[in-house]
Amino acid sequence: SFAIEIANGSKTGFNIAGPNPEATKIVKEAFENGGLVVVTCDDIIGIEVASSMKNVFAIFMGMLDGMDMLESYKSSCLAVLVRDLGDAIVALGGKRETIFTYAGLGDMLLTCMSPKSRNFTFGQYIGKGLSMEEAFNTMAVKTVEGIYTLGTITELMEEKQFHIKSLEVLYGILYNGDSKDDILEKIRME
Repeated sequence: SFAIEIANGSKTGFNIAGPNPEATKIVKEAFENGGLVVVTCDDIIGIEVASSMKNVFAIFMGMLDGMDMLESYKSSCLAVLVRDLGDAIVALGGKRETIFTYAGLGDMLLTCMSPKSRNFTFGQYIGKGLSMEEAFNTMAVKTVEGIYTLGTITELMEEKQFHIKSLEVLYGILYNGDSKDDILEKIRME
């Protein structure tokens, strides 16, 4: 969910994760009202991974949008990213089913498809051919969490000797100047 929408009273759902069911129930009751639906979860790692990686994948999807890729192409790539998010959650010790939560697929879809997302907007600029520096300089708000998360998650995956092709492709494009051609072929499902 976007914070501004919650602040303006928008109806939405979100997750609260914690090891203590009694504590998460108290937090749930404090936040839940006529507009907010709060669901508790015990998969702290899964929620953390999903909440951070959505920003990386929003850069990826924004880049495709900036490249004027058609909807079918973008949806094919998004399907791979959903799989990759589940794989990353499991690789880092979370539960695969956490992908099917508000903090998982809910936030991922929102962040990956909305120009309100700073990460998606940054990706659009990259897709249009701007460098990272040019994209930052073009943006009114300079916070792009996905850039920092990409570096961190790439290091974590290397430590675990676990490869997520979409992360490797995006990292190569942003940091090594790799080609943006044939992205779907590079990340394809096997």
